[in-house]
Amino acid sequence: MREGMNVGGRYRVQQLVGKGGFGEVWDALDLTLKRRVAIKFATGVVQHPEAAKRFAREAQTLASLHHGSIVTVHDAGTTDHDGHSMPYLVMEMLNGVTWETARVDSVVETGTRLAEALAHVHEAEIVHRDVKPANIMISPIRRG
Repeated sequence: MREGMNVGGRYRVQQLVGKGGFGEVWDALDLTLKRRVAIKFATGVVQHPEAAKRFAREAQTLASLHHGSIVTVHDAGTTDHDGHSMPYLVMEMLNGVTWETARVDSVVETGTRLAEALAHVHEAEIVHRDVKPANIMISPIRRG
């Protein structure tokens, strides 16, 4: 990915937010609705093409969840990147930092919110396989 790149005819990639073994998350602008969004690109599919199916399942699963402490999915698709089909997932942009780097006022409150979100996920018979401080956003605004 690169800054200024257009995705899906609608999103302008602006700045890298985070990177993991399987993907990258970028700050982007939704050109239609004039709002900031986060786009997760499944960069790992270049080395592991079967991972595209897993990423598509992740997108569908996340889009099916509705909870104030779970990020909202807006869109998903694929884009061409260096001759490869690259899946992406468009989500709301959260303002905050990860629990890995945050100083939280109340570990009890933050832990409770996390437990509530995971309970919601488990009620939908989904197991989150990558719960770690780097994947938990601490946002000053509690939604829902």
